Amino acid sequence: MTHKSEDYKISAVKYYLKNKDNIRKTCKIFDCKKSTLQRWIQRYNSTKNLTRRNRKPLSYKISKPQVNAALDLLKQNEQLTMNELLVDMKNKYPTFNITSQHLGQIVRDNNKTRKRTRHEHFPKERYKKPIDKQTELDKFYSKVKQFPINKIICLDETSVGSALKPTYSRCNLGRRCIIKTTSQFVFRKFTLLVAISNSKWVGKEMYEKGGMTKERLLEFLEKHIFPKYKNHLIILDNAGSHNNELIKNAIIKSGNDYLFCIPYTPKTDAIEEYFNQVKTYLKKNRNVENYQQLENNVNKAIEKVKPENYRNYFEHAYNLKEVIKLHRKSSTRKRKLKNYK
Repeated sequence: MTHKSEDYKISAVKYYLKNKDNIRKTCKIFDCKKSTLQRWIQRYNSTKNLTRRNRKPLSYKISKPQVNAALDLLKQNEQLTMNELLVDMKNKYPTFNITSQHLGQIVRDNNKTRKRTRHEHFPKERYKKPIDKQTELDKFYSKVKQFPINKIICLDETSVGSALKPTYSRCNLGRRCIIKTTSQFVFRKFTLLVAISNSKWVGKEMYEKGGMTKERLLEFLEKHIFPKYKNHLIILDNAGSHNNELIKNAIIKSGNDYLFCIPYTPKTDAIEEYFNQVKTYLKKNRNVENYQQLENNVNKAIEKVKPENYRNYFEHAYNLKEVIKLHRKSSTRKRKLKNYK
């Protein structure tokens, strides 16, 4: 039954008191129960009003200190499952008596959600000398700002193979999604070397045998970059085949400059996002059984990358505007915190 308004209750009580009518007849007129009307009359006679006293919502199965303890345990170890968290809580509070499902709901009510974990690493020392990430970033971007964004070339290699498959698929309910292969070619991996600018790919080479060496990189530079580009900044990673005197001297001699990415900081190399897009296209290919088919798929994937994609990668990595501050909007999934006893 829906709640009656205060005016409605008072009208029913006054009607009964004024007319001295039978209580059942009054209930029939005002569509209420006999016990309810009797309670209204008793309360009206004692307080002269029937204002509702709404109780503040309060969770009583778990206390505020217990909620804080659960959140502290999750802060110490984000990988805890609800069953593991429940065991830890019972060890701390022997009388703790809720299910793991209820505990999971409490954690969600405090805006803790389950998500894919990412690993980010940056050492405190390099070559036994202390380093600071922000200092490294400032030094890196001060060099980048000396060149227009269309005068920057990013170069790196990545591993490709036919075993690349999407992480998720759609199959029948209750069945695993299994992609079956018979060719041993799926176990082979190859090296793809690519250079890009903010508008296109500058050069690409795929090697059927062997990994990257400084001799191969020098040959790539002399074929695709040195004859066509001058006064450019070439950004490379810190691999041994990149960071050596042979490559440094060759780049300077060609009339260009070089800059090495900050270790463990992929956002300083725009080509990392580019490789992610290319491999997304490669994962959609099925039944790649030889090197020629794989090379054709790589070429098709590279051609699918649009000019605006190249531009966006470079804008995101290097065209930093210090005056602009991004403000994250509050999530619509964020819940209002509950009250605990």
